[in-house]
Amino acid sequence: ALWAGVVDAAREQGAELICFAGDILRDDAGLPSPGNIIYDLVNLEMVDGLVSWASSLGGSLEREGIVAFHRRYHPLPMVSITLPMPGIPTVSIDSYQGMMDIINHLIEFHGHRRLAFIRGPEGHYYAQERYRAYDDALEAHGIPLDPKLVTMPGDFVPAAGAAGMRLLLDERRLRPQVDFEAVVTVSDLPALGALQE
Repeated sequence: ALWAGVVDAAREQGAELICFAGDILRDDAGLPSPGNIIYDLVNLEMVDGLVSWASSLGGSLEREGIVAFHRRYHPLPMVSITLPMPGIPTVSIDSYQGMMDIINHLIEFHGHRRLAFIRGPEGHYYAQERYRAYDDALEAHGIPLDPKLVTMPGDFVPAAGAAGMRLLLDERRLRPQVDFEAVVTVSDLPALGALQE
C-alpha cells in the first residue's frame, strides 16, 4: 500500500521512479546482504531525490547505523518513510494507536483477556511502539502483563512469527484457548508465519 501511494503521487506529478529493491542492511548475525550492492548505484547524476523506507532497511542495525547509511546520499533531497532522522522529512505511521485499537478490539469486542504477543526487533522504533501499546492496552483494562505470553524480540519476517509460535506452543507448552485466546504479532509478515506454523 505504501509503494502504491508513492507510485500514484509520482504519476500525478509526472515524475519517473526507479525502485532500488535491495535487502535489509544487516541481518540478525550483523552481516550485510550481497544484494545490497544495488544501493551503490544511487548517485547524484542518476536521481533527483530519494524516498527511503528507512524503517524496513535496518534489520538488526541500530538506528544510528541507518542514519549513517542515509548520510552517504547527502546532498540528495530525501524523504524517510516511517523512521525519523535528523534533517530528513518523515512520513510516519501511528503504530501505537493502530496496535492499541487492535488490542482494545480483541478485549472489548471478543472478550479475550489472555493475548499472546510476538514481538519485533528490539531497536526498531515502530516495533517498540506496538509493544508499548500492547502493554498499555492490557493495563488500561486491568489485565496484568504475563511474560509467558510475550516472545523474545524477533524480526519483520514470516520466520519470526513461526519461531514465536514454536516458543509459545513447544517450548513454553502453552495451550491455545486455555493459556491464551489470541495471538497478536508486531506486523503482517510475522502473522503469516505464525498462521502457517
